Amino acid sequence: MTGAERQTATGAALLEWVNSFPFPEDVASWGELSDGYKIWEILQDIDSSYFDGELPEGPSNSSGKWLLRWQNLKHLSKALVTYITEECDQTIPRGQGSIDIKSIAVDGNKGEIIKAGIKIRKRYN
Repeated sequence: MTGAERQTATGAALLEWVNSFPFPEDVASWGELSDGYKIWEILQDIDSSYFDGELPEGPSNSSGKWLLRWQNLKHLSKALVTYITEECDQTIPRGQGSIDIKSIAVDGNKGEIIKAGIKIRKRYN
């Protein structure tokens, strides 16, 4: 299996996992995850008492509002790292394998969204 085939298979499995959560409608594309809202809902489903409240910015899938998506993703990332450190008593390795949340916010980078999803899924399954 080539790297591209592996990413496609991993992406399909990850999208299936995302859609196993109780959303009113299935997530059909990676772009739907780029503002952080669906990911925040997944985290709330995992631990609603810890991931309470709202993201700092409203939903935004328009290309000109990437700064709003980036604010949401930074908030989400910080909350997730704190949760894993405090509640799961695990550390997050820095550097290699880190997720470029800015590229997710700017252009919905599918590869980075898949990396983020894999990390979340590994922690909670």
